[in-house]
Amino acid sequence: MKIPFDTVSLVHNEKNVNKTIDSGYLRGSGRFEDECASWFRHNVLDSNFLVMHSYVYALKIMVISMGINGGDEVIMTSDII
Repeated sequence: MKIPFDTVSLVHNEKNVNKTIDSGYLRGSGRFEDECASWFRHNVLDSNFLVMHSYVYALKIMVISMGINGGDEVIMTSDII
């Protein structure tokens, strides 16, 4: 049995989900990521943030920015993995 990786199935008629599918931006940067970043810029006191399209990418950026290398020990909570 083949499991399609990027196939979207809708259960409910979600307005924003349909807009996202119609836009073609199913991963990575897109309209809603930009709107989210804009909302944070205007509503959160600290404007130093990055909006990431996935937690895996966010963890990768964290590892790079902290200088973590192969062989380094990183302890994380189990709900992140």
